[in-house]
Amino acid sequence: HFQGYPHSLLPVVTAGVPSMFICLDTAPELLSQPSIEKQVFAVDLISHLCVTWSLPKSLSYARLAVSSLTTLLGVLADKERQDLMEPCLPALVRICRAFPPLVEDCLQLLTQFANM
Repeated sequence: HFQGYPHSLLPVVTAGVPSMFICLDTAPELLSQPSIEKQVFAVDLISHLCVTWSLPKSLSYARLAVSSLTTLLGVLADKERQDLMEPCLPALVRICRAFPPLVEDCLQLLTQFANM
């Protein structure tokens, strides 16, 4: 998963491969990659895994993804913020659908992004 693959495969792979939930354990390392593309991939992967497996562990990683995005907004330049946030919007919707308690955190993240 560290090399990434087309985002279009994520819904198919997460729904069709029973052992995919194990990929949640790679989430922290994927989110900490220096490449924005890999960080976006990590958030996308986490969101699809959360939809398929709404487990307490998934909630923790979804929280981590939202927290990581919030932190990155504070340190990235304008262009990089756009490159990070725009492709993550559908993933944030999936996270909120899987875990409604995270709606407030996601709204705060989006408000922070809108105000920058």
